[in-house]
Amino acid sequence: MQKTGLVPVILLVLLAINLSNAQSSRAAHWYFGIQAGLNFMSGTAVADTTSQIASIEGSAAMSDSIGNLLFYAGGDKVWNKNGILMANSNGMLGDVSSAQSGIIVPKPGSNSLYYLFNTIPYSLNGGLYYNVIDMSLNNGLGDINASKNILLFSSCSEEIAATRHCNAMDYWIVSRETTNGSLKFYAYRLSSTGLSAPVISTFPLAISDWAAVGGLTFSQNGNLLIHNATGAGSIQVLNFDKQTGQLTQQTQVSVYPNEQVY
Repeated sequence: MQKTGLVPVILLVLLAINLSNAQSSRAAHWYFGIQAGLNFMSGTAVADTTSQIASIEGSAAMSDSIGNLLFYAGGDKVWNKNGILMANSNGMLGDVSSAQSGIIVPKPGSNSLYYLFNTIPYSLNGGLYYNVIDMSLNNGLGDINASKNILLFSSCSEEIAATRHCNAMDYWIVSRETTNGSLKFYAYRLSSTGLSAPVISTFPLAISDWAAVGGLTFSQNGNLLIHNATGAGSIQVLNFDKQTGQLTQQTQVSVYPNEQVY
């Protein structure tokens, strides 16, 4: 099956919904596609074509607390702010053809550590991995810690999203397992002590979901998680408890009921 149809449209809509997030200093730089990018440092979007990224689908970038670019990732590679490949990113698991290939989250309580979570394409049997990027390495330009490609769980979809914990310090990172007959979400809490064991939420499969490709995104306040799966013809809207990491009250919204997408 080819990954075409509704997913790109939904992801673009969700990108627009979250546009105001770009005013946050951490999201001042966006890099995506083939050397494409946007710079929000001035308060409005300015084209930026200085990146080295060449990603078919997902990508991620991280800026510091005042908006200066730190590094960016395109599936299986990480570049520092100068567009130089981080040495230890060679051999990093990930892929340019994973729908949401990765997400970067700063470690609470640290001024130098960042967690990069990567999803592996369904065609490669999936998997959610993480690497820790230490900005104190390489004279402040950063590099991936020696211990890398740490597996969180296998059979992962190509979907990932993150939001703040209700304490406004920690983060929740959510992805989905490609199980048959159910929707199973894993929520990991990242705190100053590291990652917690996952909080798992399972729902009956209410859609014709061929399991692995789609998109996850949180509402701005983090209280809702939206799930779209390619070929489903609908999206799922779930309530998210920012204290416990539990998902509840599944709602299905029909998007194009008379069309089949492959």
